[in-house]
Amino acid sequence: MARPLRIYATAVSATGQNRGPWKAVLLAENSSGKVVSEAIYNLRSQSGARGHPADHVEASLSAMLMALVTGKKHRARDLIVYSDSPAAVDIMNKRRSTTADATGTYLQARALAHSYRTVSFYYSPYPAISDAPVIAAGG
Repeated sequence: MARPLRIYATAVSATGQNRGPWKAVLLAENSSGKVVSEAIYNLRSQSGARGHPADHVEASLSAMLMALVTGKKHRARDLIVYSDSPAAVDIMNKRRSTTADATGTYLQARALAHSYRTVSFYYSPYPAISDAPVIAAGG
């Protein structure tokens, strides 16, 4: 992989509990480690049944989808996406099946992933992106 863009994506509940509404906090850095962008997005459920993702896994899949969109905005050809949800990473790496509610988000993310030359999904434990709750809270 030649000079990939790395994006750290996490889903943070605005209520501080494991339920919505959720925000995606993204941090993009180039191959030399320089931060090139930070973004916060309010997440909405893709199923249409609810206004927000049901749990952390579905919210993390939405955050990973937003990371893929952000990679396109930076015109990246090679992308590495890190998430603090091991279940969401397993789903994106096809080691685990998705829930019915998260299927739409998963399919969108997989389709967008095919537009990159290379894309990888990795688990990054929470301390590696420990500023995410502070950023999501606006601080």
